[in-house]
Amino acid sequence: MFDAGASTGACARDETVFAAMRACAALREIDTARTHRALVLGGTDSVRHARGCALRVDARIAPPAGVPRLARRGVERVLDMMDPDGVVWWSAGVRRALSATPGLPSRRLLVRLDEGSCEARVVNPESGELTSCRRTLAPGPTGLPAPRPRRARRAGGALRIGLVGATPDSPAALTLVIGILTVAGIACEGVADARTPGMDRAERHVREGGYLRAIRVADGPAASLFDACDVVLMAGLRGAEPSFAAWCDAHDALAWGVPVIVPPLAGAASLGGRALLTRADRPSEFARVIRERFASGHAPEPTAPAGGASIAGAIEAALHELGSME
Repeated sequence: MFDAGASTGACARDETVFAAMRACAALREIDTARTHRALVLGGTDSVRHARGCALRVDARIAPPAGVPRLARRGVERVLDMMDPDGVVWWSAGVRRALSATPGLPSRRLLVRLDEGSCEARVVNPESGELTSCRRTLAPGPTGLPAPRPRRARRAGGALRIGLVGATPDSPAALTLVIGILTVAGIACEGVADARTPGMDRAERHVREGGYLRAIRVADGPAASLFDACDVVLMAGLRGAEPSFAAWCDAHDALAWGVPVIVPPLAGAASLGGRALLTRADRPSEFARVIRERFASGHAPEPTAPAGGASIAGAIEAALHELGSME
């Protein structure tokens, strides 16, 4: 159950919702012992964004005024129709708002990709006694295969540079990287999600500078743009550690064969040496790495396959554990 009412400016929240959607889609593929159905709280855009994450939506409820607790009657009707044995909350806020909804099954799993944890709960329907078990998730790929085969870079074509784990300063950092590379004689262009905060400032820089290629903008999950990129950057962080979901995005990019360049942050260790590291979070450093690795005009080297367990695999294990809890 998702709260997919993502809004402009809620960048970290959006990437958490989209990572959860990809993990849910992957869970459906690998957990063949169970039938999974997705209920999304949100407007019509939520279905489009779910489709961009390869998630089929089985039911959608638009909460009045965007308040999840006001969707309780609609959720009750959906539960009556689906009659599930358990429920997976993909949002702590939705669980808080709807945990008292009549008809909820006694077995419930909360998955939090904003912090990297999942909590299994079983509520005794007679006594109300609660049994719970919490586990920490390790950053990793969501488990969703690449949406389509990687498109090869055209010979002599512009290097397509995208963003992962974007902050309000990331689009401006991207334009500075492109500017440095352009001055160095390397043809490149940016690829970004239109809803990333700071895009207006970046587009103004492109428009008024007169020496940069336009940034290709799309409205949708950042990960759905990876296949259009030759390399993605985790830039403009100003020393802040990216969210758990942002690291999952980076893992997905690597799993899909897209090189990732990150600054020397603690979370970079989870990428297992597959990412390219800069010496600092500065546009000049990202430009240096790109110039050294990708300026030959050839396609970037394929990345090594992502290692370790997927998020979907960890959630499948948690569901198995939930099924054995009394």
